[in-house]
Amino acid sequence: MSIYLKFISGAFQPRSLFIPMASIILGTGLSALQWPVDGSLFASCIVLVIIAQTALNLAGNYQAAYVNHANATQQQGDRVALLRLSYAMAMLFAIGFILLLSVSVGFAMPSILLSLSLLIPFAITVRMKTLFSKAQLYQYKKVHMSFWALANGFLPCVIAFYLHTAHISDYSVAAGACAALLALLISLSKQALFIIEQHQLIDAEQLPQSLATNLKWQKLVVITTSLATAATIYWLNIPYLAGICILALPSIVATIATVEHLPEADIASAQTTKVQIAYFAYWVLFIVGVML
Repeated sequence: MSIYLKFISGAFQPRSLFIPMASIILGTGLSALQWPVDGSLFASCIVLVIIAQTALNLAGNYQAAYVNHANATQQQGDRVALLRLSYAMAMLFAIGFILLLSVSVGFAMPSILLSLSLLIPFAITVRMKTLFSKAQLYQYKKVHMSFWALANGFLPCVIAFYLHTAHISDYSVAAGACAALLALLISLSKQALFIIEQHQLIDAEQLPQSLATNLKWQKLVVITTSLATAATIYWLNIPYLAGICILALPSIVATIATVEHLPEADIASAQTTKVQIAYFAYWVLFIVGVML
């Protein structure tokens, strides 16, 4: 296979689709409480997310190649120049693709809004790679993590709801906030992976302070999300069967416990994928309960 085909095929990363697709399903499902769901619009949003996310992954891979080359460069001035060039080229590709996609569908509102919602976390990610070294990337960047979660969990949910109902209600805002909160777990799991990779051998009985704190935050996010979801269901009079989403929580808790007792890089790497799948399952079950 040609190196170019490998490069392009590597941009299709199914696990990068779990979060935005789940958020779109969440927003669309909640819109059914007020307005009939437009099947063609929903399908268009899903296809658009797949295409746009794959293109953004391609731009991210291209930028990563520049970053790796810049990190290997001895001259600080050349390194900074390469990093700035990588950020500019990645953003140029992403914005150009979104404009092309919008033009191809006649500047339809779904393509513009959803593409921009995906562009925001992408811009945050590539900017972090430009500003920070790998040793800093997942350390003390809580502001970047929060914006990333907000853009991945909150915006697609609210936009999908708006596209179906032409307004924004308490349902979409509250559920989007819960989705953004749970999306923080993905960033925290990546941070845990990095911490483990920085240590050659970790004793489960004496975890590094940074890793122990990270795992406590992960547990706090799970507890807070479950309570916030329950409060949303109760106060907004959402059907109580939506509470079946808690069936996805044991799988999330299990991954945290596994990393806590087996702090190994391969275990932590598997957690990042399992958490994203659990995120998808959590909100799909929520919408299934709403529909029953």
